[in-house]
Amino acid sequence: MVKQYCIGAGLFLLLATTEPLADNAFYRCTVDGRIILTDRPGSGDCQPFAASTSNTFKSEPAKTVTRSEHMAKAERRPKAAESSGDSTATERQKAKQRCEQIDQRLNEIAEKMRRGYTVRQGEALRVQRERLEASRRIAHCR
Repeated sequence: MVKQYCIGAGLFLLLATTEPLADNAFYRCTVDGRIILTDRPGSGDCQPFAASTSNTFKSEPAKTVTRSEHMAKAERRPKAAESSGDSTATERQKAKQRCEQIDQRLNEIAEKMRRGYTVRQGEALRVQRERLEASRRIAHCR
């Protein structure tokens, strides 16, 4: 049993590592406007196709960046810490106000829903509530 596996593995390696015996082992055929690659010429317009020459892409070598070039790029980038402390405090205040407005609007919708509504009004209130809850999540409100 083990001997059969060894023979099979050996044949697989032999077939996988050998080059095709013929130079033009493949054919490029055009059948009904479609291009088909095959190992036997079939019906339609067939031309010999050398698979070894079909891939002609050559990558360019990667550019190496020296440490001094990397440091020069880093110095040119603006740093977030360089912004004034006043602007971050202002942004926090604006974000807090946005969250308060969203919460206030959600409370208004909840109040309307408690008072009663028609089917059409209920659907509109539900859509408004879902949009406000989504914007609340996006704004990272607590």
